[in-house]
This record gives sequence, structure tokens and C-alpha cells, in this order.
Amino acid sequence: MLRIKVRQSIACFQIPEIGNPILSYPLAPPSTVFGLLRYICNYAPINYENTRIAISGHYESKTRHIVTYHITGISDKGEYKSNIIPTEELYNVVHTIHIESSKDYEDAIKSNINKSTRLGRKEDLISDIDCSEVDNPLELDIDNIDYTSINIQDYLYIPFEKHKDIDALSIFRISLDSDKPSLDNGSLKMHYLRILFLKTQNYLNKMEKVLSSKDEQGRYYVFEWLNDFKT
Repeated sequence: MLRIKVRQSIACFQIPEIGNPILSYPLAPPSTVFGLLRYICNYAPINYENTRIAISGHYESKTRHIVTYHITGISDKGEYKSNIIPTEELYNVVHTIHIESSKDYEDAIKSNINKSTRLGRKEDLISDIDCSEVDNPLELDIDNIDYTSINIQDYLYIPFEKHKDIDALSIFRISLDSDKPSLDNGSLKMHYLRILFLKTQNYLNKMEKVLSSKDEQGRYYVFEWLNDFKT
């Protein structure tokens, strides 16, 4: 299993159903993560059917400002016109991404992680990224957790169907991954899932046991797999 930490000064993960203003998901959708993994591994067929992922993280603040998108149409005078749209952006974004896949894919991800330059839009540059191999998920008993050693201030995505009774900050129908055969045929087809977005602290309050990984400093990162894969 791998744990990837990604830091960005600025990011926007556009919610496609909303066009004006452009709003951002609070964390990168799974499809963006799979796109990153395929890119750094020379487009190896890493996908939602053979690789588990979990996404958590946080951002410092967000703001909405005006972004001018050029050449979006032609005016009555035959001149190109700009499209000015308020755009929501996240600042000082940190993602913790857990990945479980085959040894070959995990080795390729570790070897190529520094090829990654952005997560999201072309302007959403990665300022720092690191990848570490971690032990299989630890199952923590909530009653025995030391909250000072857990990422309780993070947010996380969890599957809606599994936890539909948990109160969440938001419920998203979010892109899981693209359909590769459709892309090869020149069309875009996405696989979707519903997820809950909530604070890790609130998640812990509702659970009896949780999955986590531990770093060298003894800090635990709580997560939950968003997808199952075929064996």
C-alpha cells in the first residue's frame, strides 16, 4: 500500500454540473487522482477496477474571483469575445491519498512520482509531493484512539451507500474514473459514485473501528476506500 502527500498553493477541482460561477470540489475527485497515476506511469492501465484509492486532506481558505476565458465565441461584429466567469479556488491545499494495487503498479508509481507537476488544471501546480510505502491498513478501535496523533482536522471522502446515515457537510455525485474503451473510441464516458464529504473528527464520532496508516513520527492517517477492485 502507498501513501502520497500532495501540496499545492492553489487548486480548483471544477464541479462539472455548475458552469457559472465555477465551483470547486473541496478535494480532488477520484478521476483526477487516477489521471495523475496514469500520467506518471506512462499511461499504464491503472484504473478503478484494479486499484483502490482513498482521499483525504484539507485547504487553508478559498475565494471566488474573476477569471477571463478567452476565445469562447464570436460577437456580432465578427470579433472574438471573452467569457468572464467567477471562479472558486482553494489555497494551500494538502491531499493525503492512499493507494492499494498490484506490486508492479505500486513500484511504477513510487519510481515515477516526481514526474507529477500538477493535480487538476494545468495551472494547479504541485509544490511538493512524496510517496511512501506503508504497511497494510491498521484497524483502530475508536475507544482506544489517541486523538492527538490522528489527522482529525482533515476532511475525507467516504462512500455514500456504505454510510448514508452519517451526517455530512456535502453529498456529491462525483466522477470515479473515465471509461478507457470509450476514450479510445473518441468519446468521453465517466463512471460515477456518490460520496459523503465530512470532517475526519465527525467520521470518528460515528464509527467503532476505522482504517488508518501510520507514518514514521507515529501519526495516524484515517481513511476509507472509495472503490473495490476486481481480483
